[in-house]
Amino acid sequence: MAGGAFVLSLLLAASLAVVRPGWAGTVEDAQAAYAAGNFARAVELFRTAAEGGDPLAQYNMGVLCEDGKGSAKDFKAAAEWYRKAADRGYAPAQNNLANLYTFGLGVPLDLTEAVKWLGRAAEQGEPGAQFNLGIMYTLGQGVQKDSGIETAAVGH
Repeated sequence: MAGGAFVLSLLLAASLAVVRPGWAGTVEDAQAAYAAGNFARAVELFRTAAEGGDPLAQYNMGVLCEDGKGSAKDFKAAAEWYRKAADRGYAPAQNNLANLYTFGLGVPLDLTEAVKWLGRAAEQGEPGAQFNLGIMYTLGQGVQKDSGIETAAVGH
């Protein structure tokens, strides 16, 4: 998804000031490699931090797998990385995992599961998830159609 690269760039820039125990240098080096267009190196470095449990690195691995940067596109691997970060409560990963369930990319198409993850991300204030959850309620996808909640979900 093209939007994933834009979001990744924003998150990479925003996370430069965040200190991460043990793998801080690895994440910073991965961000620098990504910014320089060295995606294979970014994957290598993000993987180290992701395997150490860093949810931002896990999310970034998901984005790189989904976008096919640094390796072939692999929606199943993207879903696995997003799930790890989502399980740690990382809202952007919850939103992206929901999108994979919505379209059946790397996971079975499951609108109920998509709504579950969108709800978790929306509760944390993730704007994309709030919007997507509103659409799901508007269309009655994965939930009973509700003309009142979709307005609340998208913040109008």
